[in-house]
Amino acid sequence: NRPLKDIGIPKGVIIGAIFRNGKIIIPNGESIIQSTDRVVVFTLENQMESVKRLFNVKGGIRSLHEFFNGVKGTGDIASL
Repeated sequence: NRPLKDIGIPKGVIIGAIFRNGKIIIPNGESIIQSTDRVVVFTLENQMESVKRLFNVKGGIRSLHEFFNGVKGTGDIASL
């Protein structure tokens, strides 16, 4: 597990919130995303592929939406 500041978040991508155990965390560079977290990401459409690579999401925009809504697991994030 690495802090957000060390995972190479692309320019123009903002991690806005982390939902963990019923609580909202406003992340900073020291925050670490855990495998069971849900994450709010702000980005422009031209950065969607970068976000998919960052979080190891397979598939199209629907897959990305499902990933961040918790339909798909966030286990890959914990290994960053």
